[in-house]
Amino acid sequence: MIGLLLLSLGISGCSDDDQATAPEGKPVKVSFESEVHEPGGDITSYEMVLKLSEQAAKNGSVRISLAGKMGYGQQYYTEPAAQNGVLEVALAKDQNTARFKVHKLADLPNGENILQMILQEPTEGFSLGDPSMSLLRFRKNTPLSASIAFTTATSEVWEDDTDGIELRLELSAALSTTEQVTIDFEASDMLTYGEDYTTDPALVLGQMLLEVPAGETGVTFRLMPVDNNQAMTDYQINLAISATTGYLVKGDLYGHVITLREDDDLQGVVVHTIAELRDTFGQYPGDWYLPEDYYIEGVITSGTNVADGKTAYIQDATAGIMLRFTPSNVLNYGDKVRLNLKNATGNTVNGQKAMTNIVDLSGTLLDEDVEVIPQEISLEQLASGAYEGRRVRISGITFTQANGSNTFAGNRIISNGTFSALVKTYEAAEFATGVLPEGVIAIQGIVGDFGYLLPQRLTSDIDL
Repeated sequence: MIGLLLLSLGISGCSDDDQATAPEGKPVKVSFESEVHEPGGDITSYEMVLKLSEQAAKNGSVRISLAGKMGYGQQYYTEPAAQNGVLEVALAKDQNTARFKVHKLADLPNGENILQMILQEPTEGFSLGDPSMSLLRFRKNTPLSASIAFTTATSEVWEDDTDGIELRLELSAALSTTEQVTIDFEASDMLTYGEDYTTDPALVLGQMLLEVPAGETGVTFRLMPVDNNQAMTDYQINLAISATTGYLVKGDLYGHVITLREDDDLQGVVVHTIAELRDTFGQYPGDWYLPEDYYIEGVITSGTNVADGKTAYIQDATAGIMLRFTPSNVLNYGDKVRLNLKNATGNTVNGQKAMTNIVDLSGTLLDEDVEVIPQEISLEQLASGAYEGRRVRISGITFTQANGSNTFAGNRIISNGTFSALVKTYEAAEFATGVLPEGVIAIQGIVGDFGYLLPQRLTSDIDL
């Protein structure tokens, strides 16, 4: 808690010849000396001057409202002290100026050290003149430089530790400016970013850009291995600070080596069917998660027509289900994969059973371009919920909104004359701007969000 200084008010004197006392009954106007005040250099204390139009005929005071992003007692304080954002300045008889001081304690992180002052509520015998508002802007202090370096030279993380490892860079001193540091990642040719490991924040062209906020003494990032479910070997990733900005310089320990340890081979792995996985939802009243290894195998049946970039659908011979990855889905339509759902959560997303927070991003690729034959059902069966997560085909329907210009984008009604359902097309779908076909057709898609039908590829999923 910063102790505020005692009231100190500098009052300028004047001689009898300087200015006459205001005539009786005429209010003396009080105003700021200037509308804008910008002290130069590294000045942290500034005296504000109030001008009186004539010498005051009697004692009085004027209140000054303080506003702006600077926090009283944190970035600045005043003499006299302010209370609840208002300070009161005394106006002395026979004087034609009054003064108060503003002291800067610290810079705002963004450097906008601006204080707005507004005159108000002068006592009897005084009135407000022009300007009655003034801005005080302190320059940001020139920060000292600081070095940044890793805290250790080496670390290791096991492949199945999908939470990853947090690494820290420390500064020799906190800076008053926000700076950036660039870290180069060099991995073995056998490791692929996004498949074998990921980072937070993400890499761009093999580099990570980290922001070091003003006032902070360190910054962290995370590397997460992907358990590829294959018995391989240990690999290393070499990290190096390659660039810094502004007042930040590279420290002595600018390099770091991470070893990715292979956890095990896949002998004896139990693969569960998706039907077994869906049955697990009935064992718990709410959300639940898988604390141990839990493998499923299936074909990715979704493309771009899903809720977002983290979402995919997978299907095996028994059932299908929605998947939500962390941080994003990297699997492709037609990939046959083995996924480990360890630490994934089972819950309801958009009205359907889903496994969320999946960290096994790419799984084990077993095959590519596998086509899942949709099950033929009726429009009435679509609403039963029995086919949730699966690819289905419905024949003999029409788009009721097809008129030669309406597109797939949004929710579109299909009908067989007796029953109706909705076809959902998200804006990201590659065919969102395609025109709805007219006439009787057959349509294929995933039974997905809220029981809507989600086509994935226009050429294969719409039969005219």
